[in-house]
Parts: sequence; structure tokens; C-alpha cells
Amino acid sequence: MSSGFQLSMGTGGRYTVTMRDGVTLVEGLIPVDHFTALVALEAEGGVMSHYLAQLAGVQMAWGPPECVDKLASQLKAEILSARPDMTALQRWLSVGLRGKSSNAIVGNLRGVHVDDMKAHPHDPSDLWTCVTLMEQVPDLRADLAGMSKVSTAWAGLVEAWDELERQLREEAGDCWTDGNGWQSLKTYEAMQRALRGETAVEVESGGQHV
Repeated sequence: MSSGFQLSMGTGGRYTVTMRDGVTLVEGLIPVDHFTALVALEAEGGVMSHYLAQLAGVQMAWGPPECVDKLASQLKAEILSARPDMTALQRWLSVGLRGKSSNAIVGNLRGVHVDDMKAHPHDPSDLWTCVTLMEQVPDLRADLAGMSKVSTAWAGLVEAWDELERQLREEAGDCWTDGNGWQSLKTYEAMQRALRGETAVEVESGGQHV
């Protein structure tokens, strides 16, 4: 069941707060003080979900984890059912796990309009969105070298990409499903070396450096 109401901002702007299946969805720009008050109304244990906000086409979404996951699955199924003939790229744009750095890849390599064309992954979580992008849109991998022209940061990451991805998969495994993938410290350290432009990215594996 869904219900919604509009709240006026002091500047004359507006935003809409909708309650849907136990989840709070906010459309429009919300002042910090209003946001704090709204979140305070939520029961303890709630989570913010950028992915659900993306699927719902709103700025913010939060609620109990089980409600967030259920609504995200429902919206994803609805989107895919409505557009069964999407290309791999269209499918990722619609229901893929997106981030600023993965958006930058499709912006530069496929001409898709994005807000920040130079955004690059800063940590393992950012890197993971790029890795999953290339899993879901495989033809992008062959063109990844083109990102070297975007910035010196991207040039360093592209040069070390294979090792960074291998290290991330080895270290994080399936941790991303329970939210602990960001704790991939070795991957983070390797990324920082790559961002500094060090050509030899050392990745520890089995007690040795390769």
C-alpha cells in the first residue's frame, strides 16, 4: 500500500514523501533539517538505499532492510517486464547497480549523458560498480583503455585494472551481498597506489607479492 503527502520548503520549493510497503521514498530536494526529522520517525535498524532510489526514480529511499530488498526486487521485475527487448546497456542503465564512476565509463565510452564525466572509483565499493558494469555490458571491457584519456587517475587505474579486479574478487568474494565488501583493505591500498600513478601495483596473494 502506498500513501504520499507534499511538504513545502521555506524557499518555495516542494518535495514529496511517499510511504510504500514500509519504505520511505523522497522525490525532490529536501532540506537537511527536514531530512533529519523524517529519518527520526523511522524505526531503528532502517537502511538508506541508493539502488532502490534509482529504481523508484526518486532522490532518497530508506526503510527496514527486508522492506527495501522486497520493494527493490518488485520494481526491478516491473521494469524488466515492461521493457523485455532492452540491450545490455539499456538494461544496466535501468536496473544495474550504478555509481558515479561506472556512470563515467558509459558516459565516455558510449556517449550517455552523465553528471560527472571524470568521476573515478575511490574505494572498493566504487570499483565493484565498475566491475559489475563490465560483467553486464561485456563489450565495454575491450574499450576500457579509452578511459586512460579521461584523467591521470583513470590512466593509473586502467593500467592496473586486471590486478585490481582480481584482488577485489579474491578479497571480497560474496561479501557485497551482506554489505561488507568495502572492508577490502588490500584492494583499497592497491587502488591508492594506482591513483598515485605507481606503475608496479603490488598485490599480496598467498603471503607473496606479485
